Amino acid sequence: MIELDPNTPNELKGPIKQLYKTLFDPSKRLGALPGLRKIQDQGLQRPDNFRKLALQYKDQTHNLEIFHYVRENGNCLAISNPGAGNLIQLVLERFSRADRGTLELFHDGSITGTQGSNRRKNLSDIRQAQSRLDIAEDCKEINLGTLPKTYTFEDEAFTRFLSNFIIYALERKTIKNMLNDQYPEKTGDKTLSPFKNFIERLIPHVEQSRPQQYFFNREVYTDHHIWVSDYGKSLNEEPAHYEIILRDVDVPLKETDRPQICIDIHFEKRKKDSRSLIESLSPLPEKIKEIPWHHGNSLSYTESYGLDDPDLLEKVTAALDYFRRHIQHPLIDAVNILYQKFLVNKLLVNLTWNSNDWKSPSEDKSNHDWVKNGGTPMESWNFDKQAEWNTPALIFGNATFTKRPKLSGRAVLVFHSQNKIVGFYGDAALIDKKIGENEKNLQGSKALSFVLENKIPAAKESGYLEDKQRIGQIGFNYIQHDQTLIDILDKALELNTAQSGEILDLKNWFQKNITPAKSGPTIMKHPKNQILFGPPGTGKTYRTINRSLKIIGGKEVRELNWNDRAAVKKLYDAKVKSGQIVFTTFHQSMGYEDFIEGIKPQEPASEGGPVTYSVEPGIFKAICQKAAKPLELQGAGPIDFQKAAFFKMSLGGKDRPDIHEYCLSHDLIALGHGSDEDFTALSKIKDWKTFRDAFKENHGGLAGKSKYNIQAVFIFQRMKIGDIVIISKGNHLIDAVGRITGEYFYEEQSQIGYHQFRNVQWLAKNINQTPEDFFGKKISQQSIYELEDGEVRPGIKAFFDQEPQEQMNYVIIIDEINRGNVSAIFGELITCIEDSKRLGQTEALKVTLPYSKEEFGVPGNVYLIGTMNTADRSVEALDTALRRRFSFSEMLPVDDHELINSVAGIDLKAMLRRINLRLEKLVSRDHTIGHAFFLNLEGPEALYATFYDKVIPLLQEYFFGDYGKIGLVLGSDFIQEEKAGSEGEALFAAFEYEDKDLLMQKKVYRINKFEKDMENFLNAVRKI
Repeated sequence: MIELDPNTPNELKGPIKQLYKTLFDPSKRLGALPGLRKIQDQGLQRPDNFRKLALQYKDQTHNLEIFHYVRENGNCLAISNPGAGNLIQLVLERFSRADRGTLELFHDGSITGTQGSNRRKNLSDIRQAQSRLDIAEDCKEINLGTLPKTYTFEDEAFTRFLSNFIIYALERKTIKNMLNDQYPEKTGDKTLSPFKNFIERLIPHVEQSRPQQYFFNREVYTDHHIWVSDYGKSLNEEPAHYEIILRDVDVPLKETDRPQICIDIHFEKRKKDSRSLIESLSPLPEKIKEIPWHHGNSLSYTESYGLDDPDLLEKVTAALDYFRRHIQHPLIDAVNILYQKFLVNKLLVNLTWNSNDWKSPSEDKSNHDWVKNGGTPMESWNFDKQAEWNTPALIFGNATFTKRPKLSGRAVLVFHSQNKIVGFYGDAALIDKKIGENEKNLQGSKALSFVLENKIPAAKESGYLEDKQRIGQIGFNYIQHDQTLIDILDKALELNTAQSGEILDLKNWFQKNITPAKSGPTIMKHPKNQILFGPPGTGKTYRTINRSLKIIGGKEVRELNWNDRAAVKKLYDAKVKSGQIVFTTFHQSMGYEDFIEGIKPQEPASEGGPVTYSVEPGIFKAICQKAAKPLELQGAGPIDFQKAAFFKMSLGGKDRPDIHEYCLSHDLIALGHGSDEDFTALSKIKDWKTFRDAFKENHGGLAGKSKYNIQAVFIFQRMKIGDIVIISKGNHLIDAVGRITGEYFYEEQSQIGYHQFRNVQWLAKNINQTPEDFFGKKISQQSIYELEDGEVRPGIKAFFDQEPQEQMNYVIIIDEINRGNVSAIFGELITCIEDSKRLGQTEALKVTLPYSKEEFGVPGNVYLIGTMNTADRSVEALDTALRRRFSFSEMLPVDDHELINSVAGIDLKAMLRRINLRLEKLVSRDHTIGHAFFLNLEGPEALYATFYDKVIPLLQEYFFGDYGKIGLVLGSDFIQEEKAGSEGEALFAAFEYEDKDLLMQKKVYRINKFEKDMENFLNAVRKI
């Protein structure tokens, strides 16, 4: 429906409607226009009903928009050049004449803002610039064309008018720029050059500080009047626009006058709607005034300033801040354009077709115009990461926008479909890319772009559309608040634990790039189970060091200089030594007994003694036991480690865990050797032989059962007050350290069945470290014995020198996780590692282990980081149970890595990029070459060694010895054909074989090693 100004003269109503109907016919495309070349008509852009086209004039390309609207003085037909502002606004009531249905269009040559010149001069200059325009001899007006009563889009009269209109608009812009350059610097007695200086400072500030969804137009009408506005004419998709206007009170300036900063919010609505909005904001703050405007009243903020004010930018920002703080209305949020500095844009993009979950072309026979006209529903390809048009680092997609979003620079695209959030592009941008017949308008980082397996429902009800009710026909919404995107990512993480790695990578990237003051403190959430995967040499194992330390956290990590690799590795080694990080590698022989628990032979207690067997925890069970409870470190106090003796003791053993817990909770140690007999009479005997004889005489029954009973009771009584007792759990875990505080005592009515006790002060509980980690040596099965203090004292002292900590995180790094049989290695614990099944969660699970018969669960503070080389096995080929329970972070070659140097003038970055593009074509992305091979290469010799010791052997493995394909990667200088010589038949032994001739024709290749020929080697590398 075409709307005209209600005051349009009757004789113009019909002709103007006919002009609009013809020009804005959505089914038509411009083909050729006189005087203009290379026309690309993109048709009508809804909902604003403007025609978008690109063309060439005088060897320059122009991107134009032709549109119509109603303004205060009538119906306006306009041409704009996005980025350069309006070229012309033709008010039809003023510049057209109607005679019996025909419409004559013209212009008088006036150019707004070009003071100091006149229309006649403008027309004269335009005539000289473009002779084909029909300008009256008296230079009063230019004839743009006459349209008959009836005409079509293709008729000559219409195309001639449109061509004249466009050419005139382009020439006016040229003349205007020329006039502005010629306009004198002075008016009256005051120099006005500070305006020009100010605009040079203002515009870059606008461009750097604005949200990228707004597209800006600026005009310098004179040195007195500078106008900066959002050319999109929308605030939060409402029909409004804002202007920042710097203008003088009077022209020319008076000595007593100060110019003004005016910030106007104009509402492109009908007057009654504008009136309603103004009333909803009343009462207005003192500095914000209601002003009349041709579409109804608007809002304005005015601040005076002096030409020599050094803080004009700050004053503009302060004015915007005043607007922002005092007008609490969604429409006014856009004054943050200067006040807030957005570094990342956030766009909610609507998608439709989804028959293949946006991962491959759709078969959907949609009723959309694009599909009905034969177009492929390209929205289906937004997450086709294997598509031919992608690169190793980037993914390209397509979405349909009625009006193109105003974005530039970095962005996050959040994809929406049927009230669900379905996926993301991170580090994204809007582009124009054509591959064959396929046009792409979206670009994202492959590492930060993914579709959610479990979509987020109820997007509107959850507030993800913010103040919007829906995503309209325009095809997108701007997300105004950083927290909205963070909330979306947190919900995605909650619903998609298997994708937690890529979700967290996107969230961390976003939080790193937004203004800290807006987003608040960054709270890092790490996936419990993650796998870093990618081709060889992409730094997967290298990255596990940083990731494991960040998971552990703490003061040392917070203060760590991540650019100092030696310091990072030193801290990592310390955490490995303390048992907080465990590194292991899966291999074909790895089994459940190594990883969880198994029966293992023990060293004999004495030389020649029998071999015994016990259940030992594996790598994973040991770290889970260590992490199960927070370390309770009371501090060593005044302990003199030089004078104390050290004893190892077990409390109850594996069969009586209740005794262990009772003693730790009652500050006691208890001895089971001695049954229920009282040894108080022997407690004063210090000599071993005397004690042994007395024990046999008074407790012969016990002595007869085991000689160790005598030894155990003697050691238990001989401990002095102040000595240190180290409590173990089995033979492989240290659990507690105590200081003896009381003498031996006997308790006849003991509730635990043990009767021999001593009081202790527990210095540390829940240590959960192996003896090797704790004090550097193994322990034996004996229930109680004295330790060599020289061996254990340094480790115990170092342990108590550390600061008390809350519950710590523990990390187990599993290198080459895909090389082991994961289902067999994890066994029943493959279920228990899930986030929701961890100890402390509502769905927590415990299982009974088959060897020890213990109930066992996985603590929430144990993190698993796996690495896998995709050249060995792709992610898709992994065990389904593993894929579902781990998040995956892809690590691809970084061909622009800062540590890849040039060698002998060879751009190794470009060379690596070419090699990987070829490998991706010949094999797959999983079989590219990592950047690590080329880091910090110093000189040709190092490059030579890299090629022949690493790169070429890897290619031989990739292609199974097919040297022809290696030649396609490295070129003919590296792979050369082996000549059979002139002997021909003599090559094979004398034997009749039907395929001998075919074998003779087979090409054989060899690797050229450039022995002692470094110059030719370097030339060969240059040709890759």
